[in-house]
Amino acid sequence: MSSAMDARGERDESGLGLNDPALRAALDGAVHLAAVACGADGCIRSWNLGAEHLLGHRAETMIGAHLGDLMRTDGQRVWARRVLDPRQPLLAHRAILSRRDGSPISCLVMGDRIAGADGLLQTSLLILPLQPPAAGAAERSAERLPGREDAVSVLAGGIAHDFNNLLLGIMGNADLLLMELPSDHASRDHIEQITQAGLRAADLCRQLMAFSGAAVTLKDDLDVNALIGNLLPLARMSLGPVPLSLHLSDPLPRIEGDAAQLRQVLINLVTNAAEAISERPDGRIEIRTSARAGALPGGGEAVVIEVVDNGVGMTPEQIDRAFDPFYTTKFLGRGLGLAAAQGIARAHLGGIHLCSSPGAGTTVTVALPCGRRSAEDGPTPTSTQPPLATRSAGAPSRILVVDDEAHVRLVADGMLRQAHYEVVLAEHGGEALAILADDPGAIDLVVLDMTMPGLTGGEVLERIRELRADLPVLLSSGYGPELSAHLVADDPRCAFLPKPYRRQDLLAALDELLPEDAP
Repeated sequence: MSSAMDARGERDESGLGLNDPALRAALDGAVHLAAVACGADGCIRSWNLGAEHLLGHRAETMIGAHLGDLMRTDGQRVWARRVLDPRQPLLAHRAILSRRDGSPISCLVMGDRIAGADGLLQTSLLILPLQPPAAGAAERSAERLPGREDAVSVLAGGIAHDFNNLLLGIMGNADLLLMELPSDHASRDHIEQITQAGLRAADLCRQLMAFSGAAVTLKDDLDVNALIGNLLPLARMSLGPVPLSLHLSDPLPRIEGDAAQLRQVLINLVTNAAEAISERPDGRIEIRTSARAGALPGGGEAVVIEVVDNGVGMTPEQIDRAFDPFYTTKFLGRGLGLAAAQGIARAHLGGIHLCSSPGAGTTVTVALPCGRRSAEDGPTPTSTQPPLATRSAGAPSRILVVDDEAHVRLVADGMLRQAHYEVVLAEHGGEALAILADDPGAIDLVVLDMTMPGLTGGEVLERIRELRADLPVLLSSGYGPELSAHLVADDPRCAFLPKPYRRQDLLAALDELLPEDAP
């Protein structure tokens, strides 16, 4: 990592910019990004909410503890002491840390040396959880030090999650204001502009999720050729006169993946190809599919999709930056582009490769591992639940909203009360379970956040099922459905609602889960 001097002349060897007071203040309050600061003696001086969430240790028990106490091996304890030595450079390090329950968690640890409130030098660390390596790849990646790209991907996912929670507060309150104002009120246009800006920001968050590799929401059994065939009319409409030809290998092995995300990749690649052709009269685009062994590290058969154009091509410098977030060669370009496509491919345990030269066109190759089951296996069986029990006839449905973000609870409360629901609010899983245990039949539906300090949404759901197997639960998260897909698949009384949601999205989800005769 490159070294740089910040505005106060302090050396920033990690490039993270944690000397920025605004960033440090934001990290202190971040729930899903772990930030820890240590003095020169190795004792922990600050421990934010994200560290509590990631490692399970409360701040009051960690302030004053030694950084090395979190390390699980002697070698990593030596590394921890070296981190605290101001003469040593700060480099990203993969560490296996101990959670409060003793379980290990693989993390990437990065940091800056900053001046504390007392003026003394301290080490500020950013701790990012790492996803486990793909099945069959443990031997190849166990000792590999994750690069800056991996760290940025994880950081992007965490930022997108927290930003989605903030957007829910912005867009939700805008919706509530629109409901209260008369149709001819002068402020309606301004509020609707706020909502539209929020929708664009939510789209950017979805791209950040794709870039971070957290894009896969469903693991369907897919026929790639059929996916391309279904997409063809839409693709040709967006291309105009540019000819698009298909060269599809048949038969083609099936894959497991998210059809919506893969459609996004294909549309983006075809659109990029069309822009590269521009006004060229002989421009053409081809989509090819094939099955190849060795297309991915570790061997095994993969389904390969190639999008080929004979456009302007790219220089070596442009190729080097093609997968950088927000990089574009177009004057009005924006968004994550190929970076998002790369994140989606990685989330499918696949890869993406670009080959191009000036004037010779571009070929983008996406390789995806073949699925483990075939179409003949049939759908995965789901469990059954007893019929839904309801409260007394005529009483309005009572909704329990569980979320650690206060503005999310308040927005959901306003949306539901305007729709004539009774609402009960809980700040964390323990409070929600206490409410249910006191009177399990008093609640008709639970809106449950998936990522909270203490008990996670999955753990709360498991305990809810012990209290009431029939209770509808609407899971919600700024991370997207991937964390809860297995819960929804196995439980017909569960559904998922991504953040940020609009009032109509929330009410539609409730209608799907509540019985038809519910008030």
